Amino acid sequence: MRVSFVITSRDEDPRTLTATIHGIKMTALRYAYEIIIVDDGSHIPIRFNDDAEDIVLIRSEVAVGVSKARRKGCLSASGDVLIILDAHMSFDVEWLDHLLPAIDDNAIYCCACWDYALTAPRFWGADFVWDSERLRGLSFEPIRNPPPTPISDAPMILGACYAFSARTYATLGGFSPLYKIWGYDEQDLSLRARISGLQIRCIRDAKVGHLDIRTQNWALPPENLSFNLHALLATVLEQKTLETILCAIPDPRPQVKRWLNEPEVESWRKMVQARRRYSDAEILPSVLNQGPLIFHPEAALRPEILNFNEARARISAEERQFKALPLTKAISSSSSQWSYLGVAIHLKIEGSLSRDNVSNFLPGSSRPIPETVEPDIVVALLNTHGCMYVLNVNGAQFGQSTVITELLGLLKFAIASTINGLRTDVILLHGVRLELHGMLLHLVGSAADGIHTVAASLLEFADEQKGQTVNAHRAVEDLVAINRDKIRPNATFLRLVRMPTKAATGLLSLTPAEWLMELLQTVIPPTAGSQSLLEPLSRFAEKTASESMLCRFENAGEAAAAIETFITEKCVRD
Repeated sequence: MRVSFVITSRDEDPRTLTATIHGIKMTALRYAYEIIIVDDGSHIPIRFNDDAEDIVLIRSEVAVGVSKARRKGCLSASGDVLIILDAHMSFDVEWLDHLLPAIDDNAIYCCACWDYALTAPRFWGADFVWDSERLRGLSFEPIRNPPPTPISDAPMILGACYAFSARTYATLGGFSPLYKIWGYDEQDLSLRARISGLQIRCIRDAKVGHLDIRTQNWALPPENLSFNLHALLATVLEQKTLETILCAIPDPRPQVKRWLNEPEVESWRKMVQARRRYSDAEILPSVLNQGPLIFHPEAALRPEILNFNEARARISAEERQFKALPLTKAISSSSSQWSYLGVAIHLKIEGSLSRDNVSNFLPGSSRPIPETVEPDIVVALLNTHGCMYVLNVNGAQFGQSTVITELLGLLKFAIASTINGLRTDVILLHGVRLELHGMLLHLVGSAADGIHTVAASLLEFADEQKGQTVNAHRAVEDLVAINRDKIRPNATFLRLVRMPTKAATGLLSLTPAEWLMELLQTVIPPTAGSQSLLEPLSRFAEKTASESMLCRFENAGEAAAAIETFITEKCVRD
């Protein structure tokens, strides 16, 4: 039996990744194996020594996400068994001895997940859960009780470590090529396995440790998560089931609807349904016994909505109520105070949210300060009516949602735009600052715009040019502070826009008005509607417009090459 270990990694701490690889090698001595590392667009590319003959490294220049990266790794696998792993794992000495003998062509097998030190068990697979309270759709809950037998059934896998035979993988058609970044891939794989006649099983004594990381290395716009849910429903479920469930969840946003209408969604649905052996009525009652559907015993599927119209009406009423409330008078359950660029930020949190979790979404160099300091900005995350969350900054509502991650994704934008309106000497931009060949380059945009991938390509190119000066300010999804009055003469501002389809890469000079419009898209939350920034941003745009450019691209390598050519030509001219 030959085993292929498939590991996806993005910006993983090299020490953690090395420990994962070492753990595999130490516990797989009795087996023939290969280790496949998929580097999913890490800002600093993964590199191994030439003697790493048992490691296959696959590099993706642009982050494609967990599901697509795993699909890419499995396509390169030559093993009889494929084991899918995160990049931050530890392993019991005998985990493979328990796992590998159990694997056949009838199921996906998940390991028992323990803490990283392997001192305490955490979960054995997961249950499907329908989140009816907030209409979030198909979620999961880890199974905390140990299974009664060494090999036991579970409703779904949980993605830290699971395995299947190569034939099982072929039966499934592989990982979905649709999903954006991460989210819902485990639900998708588990449901597709079920309707294809396969089982989900947990190996109780195959112990692996998983290191919980505080932040995701993949940026996740809310639209991506919404698309993943709707793509799962649209491709896996039968049409009658789909129509009923769509009545029980919020309508997708326009961008998500456009993605769902792309031809590859329908093509993947046909592939999934062609492998179906069991109906939804035969599968869903056993894995989703609480949710939006009632399955009657007769052969025909008769789903019914369980009070979801009432839930939707209740949430709509709460939205209207929130709009009429004096939100500044809401009482928070906890608070903390932070400083960023000399601006005191008072953070008020209402409900069950952890201050530590919320602080992960503050600008990277924020530091805690005493609450006795008079705050310049009051940020409130309110949850006074159970379902609805509100992000409120200095009395202005920046957004409201039943999904808290949507608001947390706006938090840094909200703080940046507020500081830009308060301070006259500094402008905050989402981006990366690089110095190449003595020339200062500001790449403007977020990780979703691909700026970190382009920056990594530029640094890698410059690294190869001996004698060249390379300095960088790089941080994932961070803010760059620029003194308005001290912009260096050799500074160039470059707005990066990654195109979803093939597009010619090129640089375009911007007028002050065009540059202002690009700035507005990077520093103002789309829901804020703030007018206070127009004047300061307009002054900044006029000052920098002569050295501002736009780069639309699909391939990060081509974008980096175009920028490098521009810099070289400019240095020659100067």
